[in-house]
Amino acid sequence: MDALLIDGGHLCDSLGSPVMVGGERELLQRAAIRLAVRRGSLPHDPAFGSTLHRLDADGPAGARDARALADARLALAPLPQFEVRA
Repeated sequence: MDALLIDGGHLCDSLGSPVMVGGERELLQRAAIRLAVRRGSLPHDPAFGSTLHRLDADGPAGARDARALADARLALAPLPQFEVRA
């Protein structure tokens, strides 16, 4: 179980306790975090995250798409429940 993240923070219930999520919602949240965090930004786990922030918006679309796909696959590789297809 993970605390539910909304707009960069934890969602809390009426008592101030974090709302917990599990199952598919938790897996989707973990994947989103891995894609959003810059790879190398966590000193205790430099392999966590993605390099999607390095994509060149001005480059050729085909090359950019291939790089984005490779970056997403690398970031999500530790989550065997996911298969990046496109």
